[in-house]
Amino acid sequence: MLEHGRRDPVNEIPAIDLGGALPGNAARISTASGDLCSALYNVGFAVLHNHGIDAVLRRECFSLSAALFALPIEEKMRMVYTTTDRNRGYIANCRESLEGTGSAGERMALAAQVQPDLKESFDIGSVEDTAWQDTWPGALMPAFRDQFWALRRQLDQVHAVVMRSLAIGLGVPEDSFEPFFDRREYSLRLLHYPSAPAGSVSDTGQKRAGTHTDYNHLTLLLQDSVGGLQVLNAADQWVDVRPDPEAIIVNTGDLMERWTNGLFKATVHRVLDPVGTTSDARLCERYSMAYFVKPNRDATIECLPVCCDARQPPKYLPVNCFEFVNAAFKKANNESPDSESRQA
Repeated sequence: MLEHGRRDPVNEIPAIDLGGALPGNAARISTASGDLCSALYNVGFAVLHNHGIDAVLRRECFSLSAALFALPIEEKMRMVYTTTDRNRGYIANCRESLEGTGSAGERMALAAQVQPDLKESFDIGSVEDTAWQDTWPGALMPAFRDQFWALRRQLDQVHAVVMRSLAIGLGVPEDSFEPFFDRREYSLRLLHYPSAPAGSVSDTGQKRAGTHTDYNHLTLLLQDSVGGLQVLNAADQWVDVRPDPEAIIVNTGDLMERWTNGLFKATVHRVLDPVGTTSDARLCERYSMAYFVKPNRDATIECLPVCCDARQPPKYLPVNCFEFVNAAFKKANNESPDSESRQA
């Protein structure tokens, strides 16, 4: 089992064959579990291959995402994100500021003046979560809703395999985490980073996505071939995550760090320049889809008994999942100014 100690300052994000975590072969499950736990311990990120997401469905969802963001701004604003409680809808370019959010502001010095992110996004809920209603782009329906809900179902299967693997690595029963996720109260975020002038982003100024940690317990990220995602390793060096449209990036967030008493780290990351440019004067546009998975709203997250002892007592106080994540959301300044009149 993992123990607190030195973390390997990796120069490349570990790649893992997730097929080894599927039922039916104890040796393969053990290998995949060990590899995944090691990656999340050392860097908090891993690249998943053989994950089971249908390639055709993935391409169709990226196409629909591009169609959504190509809609006139007036139509997108009819679906505007109103409140972090609701956590659904459209956030315009340069509206959200991730710089210093999550636990990033506690871990490192950041720019004195926070710049807004050069991105726009759209958050989708789940059919199981009825506390709030989704808002949909009428011009793209019903394919938009149906395809993204289908993608969510497949991502739920990936999440289940990951959590079973982590449970094995932590030395607890495989199904230990399942009761925390039965309501599917999490979101799928579509992201578009528009083309921008070369030199418009920098490590000390404006970024495409500001320096932050994720607030939830786990993120599954699908991305195109453009790149720009960077991860801070254990030696405080920035590591480029090489773009691979066929893979899924998994990373742990602040809730998972609290759950495991710091064993699985919530890693600071950001988005800067893409790998290439559309011309000498412009940065490529970039698309990604982030599945932010978190426990049920009313769940209490506290140190797992297996992750603490007399030498390593709990580092964090118990927190309510919704209250913790919602407080972090609000720091990103993404609520609509007239949210009170636009709630649905």
